[in-house]
Amino acid sequence: MDEKPTSEQKREKRFAQWLEAKDVEFTNPKAKKAYQERVTRFIKVFNLEKPDRVPVILPAGSYPLYYAGITLKEAMEDNKKLCKAYRKFLNDFESDTFTGPGMVPSAKASAIIDNLNVKWPGHGLPNDASMQQFVEREYMKADEYDLFLEDLTDYCLRYYLPRSLGALAP
Repeated sequence: MDEKPTSEQKREKRFAQWLEAKDVEFTNPKAKKAYQERVTRFIKVFNLEKPDRVPVILPAGSYPLYYAGITLKEAMEDNKKLCKAYRKFLNDFESDTFTGPGMVPSAKASAIIDNLNVKWPGHGLPNDASMQQFVEREYMKADEYDLFLEDLTDYCLRYYLPRSLGALAP
């Protein structure tokens, strides 16, 4: 009978896979070496060992857009400009890890689904707005908690999504 691996064994296997990065194509040996140094740094921190230096994580938000000279509106409307801006930021600032442009949605996709819970530049906000704005509404009513707890998927499909995305309204 095979013994189930311990959580520590699973963690070490994950670290080894992370460090190996066999599915990653590095542009050159220097890039691979830098990646392995960053991974080793994090592994040491996770293992409560002293790394060569403190890992640097830049929670930059939308700053890469402005650093590259584009607006949020441009980034939301042109994915190539968005990617170029984040690449410039990543190349110019040395960071051990970074969160990408996940909080910069496509304006076209948001318009197609008729996103009702967010305003963005050119869609409810001035073109030069520097951030999106959440539209506060009662997306979940007080008497719906039991429905939510009973079947989250059904609740989201029948109640939440139709209230927050106009394209899914009844």
